[in-house]
Parts: sequence; C-alpha cells; structure tokens
Amino acid sequence: HVSGQVSLSVEIPQELPSTEVPVKSPCGLFGVWQLKSALDGESPIPIPDSRILTLKLEREGSNSIKMAFKIGNQIRGNAKIVEDHGTSLTIDHGHFLSTRMMPPPDLQPIERLITTKKMTTLSLEDNNTLILSGPELRTEWSHHFRVPEALQSY
Repeated sequence: HVSGQVSLSVEIPQELPSTEVPVKSPCGLFGVWQLKSALDGESPIPIPDSRILTLKLEREGSNSIKMAFKIGNQIRGNAKIVEDHGTSLTIDHGHFLSTRMMPPPDLQPIERLITTKKMTTLSLEDNNTLILSGPELRTEWSHHFRVPEALQSY
C-alpha cells in the first residue's frame, strides 16, 4: 500500500516551435540529391511530381565514389574518379546492381536511362545543382532534405 501526494507543474511556451527543417548549406558534390530533370540525348524525360527520386554520393577512399540511386528500384554501384577538378569530377563506372523488380511505368524511362547510359561527369553548378552527365544523358539534381511530418498527436 502506497500513500502520498504528487504535484505536477507544466509550462507551456507562448509560441510553439517551428516545424520547418532548417536548410543546411550544401557541402560539395557528396550527400543526397533529388532528381529535377533528365535528358536522354536531346529528349526530356518526365519526372513524376508525386515521386522523390534520389541519388546518394559518398566518397570511398581517395579515388572512388559510391553511387546509390532510388528510382523504382535501388540501383547501386561505384565510380572511379579519373580526374578531380574541384567542383567537377570525370568518372568511369562499371555496371550497376539493381533490385531488378519491375518499376512503375512512369519510372521505367528514368531507370532505363540510369542503368543503360554511360555517365562520365559529375559537376556542381552554383553550389546547389548537381549535374550528372555523359555522351547520351544529362540529369540535374538538387540537394534533398528529408522533411519529417509534423507530430499531430501522441
């Protein structure tokens, strides 16, 4: 048997904290990027507004980059750095590994572009736009910041 008293004091701030995620300053070529546009040769490929398509770039040692795409499937591979020009890299890559499931129809052209065309250059424009390009493709990516949903109840 327990007896006694308990008191609880709650202070509520006059202003609730913001739910916005602060924008971090981009830091070079590496990090997580979101696809904004894609060209197959001269032909634009539509990017569905309802999808977030990402590329994660990580430096691995002094002359290699891990590349991980999330399109319809997870597509991963490594690229060798042939030349480092500071804000651009000349790269060479082999085949990419994929989870190999059939992506939704609206993502098939993008996934086909990424898995079948040679990528030779990674460059950074205005410290905000990553350009991944090659002889037959050009893609533009912006920094991707995950925005968590605001807590509605608990």
